[in-house]
Amino acid sequence: MSIEAPGPSAAAEGPQPLAVKVLKGIALAVAAVGLCAMSVAMVAISVNGDEPPTTGADDHGPLRPGARISVKTEAGTEAEVLIRSVHGGATAPEIAVTVTGAGDRALQPNAWTFQLDDGNEIAANVTPANDDLVLRPAGDIPAGRVPRFLRFDPDDSRGDMYFEFQ
Repeated sequence: MSIEAPGPSAAAEGPQPLAVKVLKGIALAVAAVGLCAMSVAMVAISVNGDEPPTTGADDHGPLRPGARISVKTEAGTEAEVLIRSVHGGATAPEIAVTVTGAGDRALQPNAWTFQLDDGNEIAANVTPANDDLVLRPAGDIPAGRVPRFLRFDPDDSRGDMYFEFQ
């Protein structure tokens, strides 16, 4: 008993024109290059332990001492924030950070905000302290609300940093 695939057989089609053979070869080469590139990217991720950097993508990390986020914004600003200390709890947080690469933007109003669990946000008061900045909510956190994220916007384009309260 033999099983045949439906449709005309390769022998019935006859020889393929050279152009078809060339196009099939190109398609195979493109697929092979794509697979190789994907493999290299996966190796880079597994070696570095991080995702490859993406320009203009928001980045998230935990709000705890030693946490660090680096971004390159859509406008090209490269910035890094290192959390030095976290005090005061959710109702009166006081966070010390070290910022590199953002210039004076880290000191500007509304560059830092506390984003609450209900979607509202409170601007942060920023106080320079040696090489660090100390951040506190500029207003009272409403009763029953807690901060969800500390957000830093390095330059008003896409590519913000979100440190999540634990």
